[in-house]
Amino acid sequence: MLMRLAPSVFSLPTWFGRAFLALAVAATIIPGGVKYHQWMSAPAYNTVINSRDLATTLSPEAVVSGPYAADFTQNNALRNLIHMFGVANVDTVFFNRYPITHLLMDKSNLNKAREDYPEIMEKAKVLTQYQLPNRSINLYRIAGFTGNIAASNYIFSDYEFALEYYSRGEIELGHQYMKAHLARHPDNISANLYSGLAAFRRRYYDDAEFLMKKAIEFSPNNFHLHLILGEFYIKMYRKTNDKDYEEKAMAEFGLARKFNPTSRKVAEDIEALLNGKDTTFNE
Repeated sequence: MLMRLAPSVFSLPTWFGRAFLALAVAATIIPGGVKYHQWMSAPAYNTVINSRDLATTLSPEAVVSGPYAADFTQNNALRNLIHMFGVANVDTVFFNRYPITHLLMDKSNLNKAREDYPEIMEKAKVLTQYQLPNRSINLYRIAGFTGNIAASNYIFSDYEFALEYYSRGEIELGHQYMKAHLARHPDNISANLYSGLAAFRRRYYDDAEFLMKKAIEFSPNNFHLHLILGEFYIKMYRKTNDKDYEEKAMAEFGLARKFNPTSRKVAEDIEALLNGKDTTFNE
């Protein structure tokens, strides 16, 4: 049973709920070719941006773990407990002992976590994804699946309630919580981005552009966001033959290269898009 009453009623397009959840976990461009320490020193991907978004995605009571927990909580009030996966002697009761509600993991750690804690990871819920120059970091909720009583009593953020209701097919309740979340945290990058992707999927193109640009407004040096907006523009150019869209696409691709100049994956993605292939989203 969910643990908060719905906010006041509002209206959102009926397409939003159905498209949001799938896109929130599917919109990925995985950069590569740069060593881990480089993103730590890059101004475009400092811990302030990641910490800010994480803090506006989760409830204040969240306890975050995983190898990236310390980095993503340096500039917010969220609690963290570092835990490494794939060790020789797995602490099988670790998550039962500590009130961990969420995990931050890249792909390699996810695979190890699935081996170490298969029952927990089978039920873990993906909430959003953070892009770094050399990897993508998924945010999972495991509260309620570990046997820890304190973690089971975690109260979802409005963002989490929205995704939960969408996944159950309760679209109107999902709309209410998403509206409340965006009203309280209009600078939440994850919600703006994936709302924009959902709008594109449903052919609300003006809304899609507005929301994607809104995400960039709060993280202007984020190569991933510029790459996605560039993909939107190149798709719109192919639909309309409007040269303005083509020019905007090239400008966004240029910014993506500028803010992640050493990534071969970014260059490959841009080349693929210019050749008519999809890398992030489809209609």
